[in-house]
Amino acid sequence: MADTRASYQAYVRELKQRIAKLEAIRGQVPETLLDEARTALAQGDGCRADSLFARIETKIQAAIQAAVLTTQANISIAAKVAYQRSQIAKDEVRYRPAYEHARWAVRLAPDNSRYRSGSGELAWILKAASPQVGNRVRATGRSPLHFGLVESSK
Repeated sequence: MADTRASYQAYVRELKQRIAKLEAIRGQVPETLLDEARTALAQGDGCRADSLFARIETKIQAAIQAAVLTTQANISIAAKVAYQRSQIAKDEVRYRPAYEHARWAVRLAPDNSRYRSGSGELAWILKAASPQVGNRVRATGRSPLHFGLVESSK
């Protein structure tokens, strides 16, 4: 029970950090969408938050493509939104969409080590979960360590 409580408290802390990061883009995206996304995250409603971030992301991408928002600050906002969507999808164990959002964040902000690390972690998860790798482990009888799927405890 203590492990569950600690895990839940860590999750709440992470959500609070995400919400605080959202405040950095206040005034640069539609306020109502941002407020709704903030509320959804606070309530643990990842599906609703992701939907709202998708709407924010769509607006930003359309503006970028229309060459209206080409400043680095606005591209940075788009990267933050994409990374938020990545984290929401990861929390919901939707690794493929999480990876796609993380890759978009990296394309927008290639020097951001957090985005690159998150994208790499998701790529690793997808590789480890792929049927081909699982089949190889079963067929050879070798440990997942042999294929680099899990870290050694050494």
